[in-house]
Amino acid sequence: MADTFEYEDLPLAALEILPYHGQGFVYRWELNDSFSAPSPFAFVVQMAPTPAGPWTSLSDSLIDTYYWADRRKPVGKTAARNYRVVMIDAEGRTYASQPVMPFGDLGLREFLIAREILRKEELNARMMAGTRGQVWIAAEYGTKCPKCLDPITGQVRDSHCSKCHGTGFYPSHFGPFEMWLSFSQEQHGMSHDEVGGTKDDKPFSVRAIGTPRLKKNDVLRDMASGKMYYVQSVSNAAEIRRIPIVQQLTVSEAATTDQCYDLPKRKGTHGA
Repeated sequence: MADTFEYEDLPLAALEILPYHGQGFVYRWELNDSFSAPSPFAFVVQMAPTPAGPWTSLSDSLIDTYYWADRRKPVGKTAARNYRVVMIDAEGRTYASQPVMPFGDLGLREFLIAREILRKEELNARMMAGTRGQVWIAAEYGTKCPKCLDPITGQVRDSHCSKCHGTGFYPSHFGPFEMWLSFSQEQHGMSHDEVGGTKDDKPFSVRAIGTPRLKKNDVLRDMASGKMYYVQSVSNAAEIRRIPIVQQLTVSEAATTDQCYDLPKRKGTHGA
C-alpha cells in the first residue's frame, strides 16, 4: 500500500459503519458525484488504535465494492478503534478517507442501545416471526457495464442485461448478506408474466434489521422457499439519530424467470 495519499477533492464522500448483530460490522462508503478518475477502483478497509495509526488492513483488496461485512467479534464497550478506507484508482493514485470511530454519529451509549435493539429484533425473528434470508445491494457506483450502455448518453439500453441486470454497473450487486426477514401474513394471488413465469402480483411488507441499509431495487431471497423479491420502498420502523435500526420494506415477488434468480446464492468476494 502506498504511503502517500491524495486528500484534495477526496473521492470518498462518506464512510458509514453499522453494527451487524452477532457478526461484527458492515462498512458502507460512497464516492463524490464529481469524482471522474478511471475505474476499476480497489478499496481496503483498515483499522488503527489512534487516528494517526499504525494502520492494519482488515479486508483484502475489494474491486469496485462499496459494502463489506467484517464478521469478527464486535468492538467491546470500551475499545477505542479508528477505521478508514484506502482507495486506488486505475491510474495508481491512492486516496484515504478521514478516520472514523465505529460508533459513527452515535455516542457510545446510543450505539449500545442500538445494538441491543438489533439483538432483540433478531431474537424475535429467529424464535417466532422470521425466516432466514439473503439480500443483494444494487450497485450505484463502479465500472460501467460494457455491454448495454448507450455510448453517447450513458443510459441503460437493456433493463434485462445479463451482465449488469439493468443497474448499468458491473458487478451489478453486492452480496449476498444474510439476515432474518419477517414477511407479512397477508394472502396474495398469483399471476403469470409474458414468458410464462409466475409471481405474486401484490406488494407486501417485510420487517428487517437496519443493517445492511436497503433501498429501492435491492433484491431479497427467502431461503426457506427460494423465492426472490425486489424492494419497492423502505421506511424506518426504528431509528436513532436518523440511523436505521429496524427497516420496514415494501417488496414484490420476482417472476420465476427473472434474472435476479441468476444472482449467486453463496457468500462471495464482498465480505458478505
